[in-house]
Amino acid sequence: FIVLLICYLCILGAMHILNRHFLKKSMLYCIVVSFGILTFFALWLPSPVEGIYWYNGAMNYMPWVFANFLNVCLLIEVWFNKNKRISNALIIGSILLSFLISGANHDTAFANILLLIFFSIYLIRNKRYYSLLPLLSALVGFGIMYIAPGTMVRQSVFEKQSVLGTILATIQHVYQISGGCFSPIWLLSLILITPVAIEFANSNKKRWQGISLKHIIFTVLGMLMILCGMFCVPYYAMKNFGAGRLENVVWITFMFFSWILYTMIWLFLTVKNYVNISKFTASKTKIFLGTVTCVGLVCLFLMPINGRESNSLIAYHELRNHTASNYGEEMDERIKRYNDKTLKVVEVEELRAKSRLLYFDDLGYSPNKWPNTAMNKYYKKEIYKVADSNE
Repeated sequence: FIVLLICYLCILGAMHILNRHFLKKSMLYCIVVSFGILTFFALWLPSPVEGIYWYNGAMNYMPWVFANFLNVCLLIEVWFNKNKRISNALIIGSILLSFLISGANHDTAFANILLLIFFSIYLIRNKRYYSLLPLLSALVGFGIMYIAPGTMVRQSVFEKQSVLGTILATIQHVYQISGGCFSPIWLLSLILITPVAIEFANSNKKRWQGISLKHIIFTVLGMLMILCGMFCVPYYAMKNFGAGRLENVVWITFMFFSWILYTMIWLFLTVKNYVNISKFTASKTKIFLGTVTCVGLVCLFLMPINGRESNSLIAYHELRNHTASNYGEEMDERIKRYNDKTLKVVEVEELRAKSRLLYFDDLGYSPNKWPNTAMNKYYKKEIYKVADSNE
């Protein structure tokens, strides 16, 4: 709940800023849309275990990917705000947030730096330099994290890769996974975001008359660079593309970028008069789009899509067949034994129930290898898993 609440507040803050200047809807509209976005991510997160239920992995990754977009929106608010005191407060907030993002994990920290670089290029062209301060803060924070003792200890077990090798491997990896990104879930998300995209295009067609195809192309290239950058960081340090928690934040970033690009395309088509936006903003059309959105949400909850069940459907099945409760009982029994002061050695058997949403990893068979060593230090006893007697 803590993880999801922070994510929601970041989405709501970003949505509120965008709504104020581009949509001009009610606060209730922001609340509902923000909740819909969070619901979508919770339902289809590639690794819900590492994104929600495993607190350590979730807290170090999930809130910060949403904080990246909130950070950019804070600078958008500075652009429009005429009150100098409020603008200065927002810049200070962005400086602090950039520093905090840099201390979370390498991937979202690097993505934040790239976002700030691209945003700064646009602002400097318009003789606005305030984004350079958050960028400097992000770079300083990233440098501190990179040279921190804990980082150095962890990196000592991995072999660094060359910059060129990292770039080539990342390009190949992005090419290999690109087909999986453009899935039925992705298409359904575009359908769900369509009413917002149409409303944005209708409200801003006069303001953004200068939009052209080159803006869309440059946006696509910038987004690809950021996504590739997020993969480069773990590969350069560890020669792999990270665990499920990294897959989560890259997927979330990809979805946000898809929605931004999709909205830009609607705006482009509207400005160039390739579509008659008034037909899409008519009452009957709004009712139709609203109905499609509701049906889409029901599908997200209840229907397997492309052979994959939503996380909510998995949760429903695991509650019905008692997988979750059995897993909880087994873990509670283990923890009871860990805390038993009369036991100096605790041997545990293989978990029989392994929930897809709750189970992250298990102990090893040797007490001298991680994660057993960490458990031993914490509980001040020898803890390890024994082989199944039936095997």
